[in-house]
Amino acid sequence: ILATMDPHHAAVATASGVTGHSAANTHAGSSILGIPPSLWLFFGGFFSAGIVWSFGLAYVSGLAHRALGPQFLRYLSLTSAALFLYFAYRVFSHGLHTLL
Repeated sequence: ILATMDPHHAAVATASGVTGHSAANTHAGSSILGIPPSLWLFFGGFFSAGIVWSFGLAYVSGLAHRALGPQFLRYLSLTSAALFLYFAYRVFSHGLHTLL
C-alpha cells in the first residue's frame, strides 16, 4: 500500500499507524499485569524520587540537628512533609491523568 503512495501520504499513513501491522500485534506481551510499560516507568520514577527525597531529608536533618537543634529540626521535618505531600499529589495526579 505504501509503495503506491507519494512520499507525503506515506509519511502521514506511517505516522497515523497505517503500516500494514495491527497495533495489537506490535504491543502484544509488552504489558505486565495488564499495565502498560509507560505506567510502570511512571510508578518506578515516582517511587525512586520518594526514596531520593527521603535520603536527602535524612542527611539534611542530621546536619540541621547538630547545627540548629531539635526544635528547628521538627519544623524542617513538618515543612518537608507538607511539601512532599503537595508535590506528590500534583505530580501523581497530573502524570496519571496524562497517561490515562
